[in-house]
Amino acid sequence: MVTASKSTRHPTPVPDWWKSRYLSAVVGNERLNVAAEDVPTTVPTSHYNMKVPWNEIDAYGHTNYQSYVRFCFDAAADAVSAGRYATFDGDILRYNVANIRSLYKSESRANDILNIISWQSPDDPRELHFSIQKDDGTLLFQSCMHFYPLT
Repeated sequence: MVTASKSTRHPTPVPDWWKSRYLSAVVGNERLNVAAEDVPTTVPTSHYNMKVPWNEIDAYGHTNYQSYVRFCFDAAADAVSAGRYATFDGDILRYNVANIRSLYKSESRANDILNIISWQSPDDPRELHFSIQKDDGTLLFQSCMHFYPLT
């Protein structure tokens, strides 16, 4: 967890209310780390590779945090097109997201090659999982999206 001042854009101390709320998740003086999800080996996965385009870069030279969700939808569209998801067909954007969980672990830059691994939950076929890694294996982002059925 890093907080930044809106005016200086530099790191600032974590607010006391935040420390109190999440104290149970921190051990000693260690930083709060949320565990990443393992990519399963027992369910089919889909792989989508892409190069980070310049138009997704922020003022600090990093990929904008919102871009990772768009990258997941690109990967999902590719998987749907290839018939890799049992309950989705056509345009993935026709399906509305009921909820989403996201975990940001690291950063990427323009021209980095990303591997987006996705899979359907074996317990709920309307739930898609995504893991984005750089080509050197560095984990950048993970997300789990649960979709409403089409009406």
